[in-house]
Amino acid sequence: MRVMRGSKRVSGVEAALLVVLLLKLTEAESQAYIDPGTGSVVLQLLAGLFFAGLITIKRWSRFVTGLFKKGPKSDDVEK
Repeated sequence: MRVMRGSKRVSGVEAALLVVLLLKLTEAESQAYIDPGTGSVVLQLLAGLFFAGLITIKRWSRFVTGLFKKGPKSDDVEK
């Protein structure tokens, strides 16, 4: 996978290293603790929301494209 950044192309490995570097630079000490069970539930919630959003976008796009689709309507078809 290649990512465009300005006029220079950046490989996936370079992009991953950039993300890790940015995360390390913005790291701050925290006094909070999330147990593994809570982290798992939060991860499942985020994954569910993400995929539900994808399905919603897919259904809406099909609905909108169906509105503009050419062809006879069901009322206009003679039997």
